[in-house]
Amino acid sequence: MIKKSARLVLYILILTVFIMVIPGCGILTGTIMDGDGMVRSVPEEESSAPASPAGEERNADQPPTIKIKNDIYMYIGETVSYKNNIEVRDDNSAKPAVKIDSSEVNTNKIGTYTVKVMAYDDTGHVKKASFKVHVMDKMYTEEEMWAICDDVLAKLGTAGMTDEEKVQAIYTFSRENVRYGAGATSTDWVKAAADGILFKKGDCYNVAMMLKALLTRAGVQNFVIKNAQSGELLHYWNVVDIGDGHGWYHLDGIVRGDDAVIYLWTQSQVEELDIEANYPVHTYDREAYPVVP
Repeated sequence: MIKKSARLVLYILILTVFIMVIPGCGILTGTIMDGDGMVRSVPEEESSAPASPAGEERNADQPPTIKIKNDIYMYIGETVSYKNNIEVRDDNSAKPAVKIDSSEVNTNKIGTYTVKVMAYDDTGHVKKASFKVHVMDKMYTEEEMWAICDDVLAKLGTAGMTDEEKVQAIYTFSRENVRYGAGATSTDWVKAAADGILFKKGDCYNVAMMLKALLTRAGVQNFVIKNAQSGELLHYWNVVDIGDGHGWYHLDGIVRGDDAVIYLWTQSQVEELDIEANYPVHTYDREAYPVVP
């Protein structure tokens, strides 16, 4: 009878320990038997799995997350950083790989474009997102354009210069800072001038209008010539008077492929260049403009 009672107590102990095990959650509730033979549970303990950083729960089955801050609104010709517009987080990679496809965007053309973003981690999870880039036109008042010119002239230190020195400083600024790009940003001379200065790119119209604005603001007599050609041969350039008694000189701010620097050139010099280069871009209606000696 005593043996049967002992076996029964043993079976109860084994069954109790088995029941107290909680599978699946990484936490176990164990048991102990006190000296009086009573079975009691011990406090719960956390599993050895590492805690998530900052108190957040990690999930290896989830792809990275992509947070888009905003759609981007920008003016035509401006530069933009797409990377600064996104935030990517992932539980499986400290630095998940990110690919940004902005091939559709043309910052020199007004319109709405889509930028595609893809993030992927070490386990092969991929997340995709996108945002819009709105390229807008920007117009300037003459006052705004003159203020832009004043800033450039102040940096060039034209105050106190002779007219010839002003022309040289402004011409050098144009050639060193403005990159040629096909197609004027505007047919409005004020906008074309401001765009050329601020965005540092444009075609011959931008360059000519920029030089016109800077020269005028600096107090140098000047005017712009439009040639008699059309299409790819259509061209604009400037003419200045530096007060040396000669009268007008040609001044072309475009950086040419043949490295010709048309700076204070006479009429015969530009004609000879056009003939030598077989590129008659300086042929114009001479009766429509002041005589250039």
